[in-house]
Amino acid sequence: MIEVNGRASMVFYWVGVGAAVSLFGLWSLDWVEDLGKLWEIIAISLMITGVIVVGMGIWKALDKRPVLITDAEGLLDRTSFPSRRIAWNDIKGFGLVPSQGRSPRFLAVQLADPAAFRAKAPRTLAPILETFEEKFGTPCVISLRAMDAEPRSLLQNLNEAMARRKRPGRY
Repeated sequence: MIEVNGRASMVFYWVGVGAAVSLFGLWSLDWVEDLGKLWEIIAISLMITGVIVVGMGIWKALDKRPVLITDAEGLLDRTSFPSRRIAWNDIKGFGLVPSQGRSPRFLAVQLADPAAFRAKAPRTLAPILETFEEKFGTPCVISLRAMDAEPRSLLQNLNEAMARRKRPGRY
């Protein structure tokens, strides 16, 4: 069984994005007064959305449960929202997505049937999953920034767990 903890520094990303959205909503509230009630509602909605994003970031940072878990059933990815479980039978392999001269930023999960994976996902995620598949060769990509693990050793551990799963009578 592999358990990878989350990286608490991700809270800075969430807080940054949430603060930017809230401040944009607050700033736009000043100049949309003349445009009508709808624009005021949009500006207030942006402010509230920003606060929610900041709250999600703080919640993720305080959540001490592992963000990536392998067990006898497969892989549980808690870095995405919503969390997703991928059965071992659906996984062909793992790989690191190369990044121009930097350490890899994504873990690619090679799937046996990418179309079935996309069909299970919410329809709102379909364009993102298609982009991932075009760019990375698989719709299932996990951010390594959210995990407190060295990418190459994580890849080795995942490949070993998959090899153990394929041997009869062993996990």
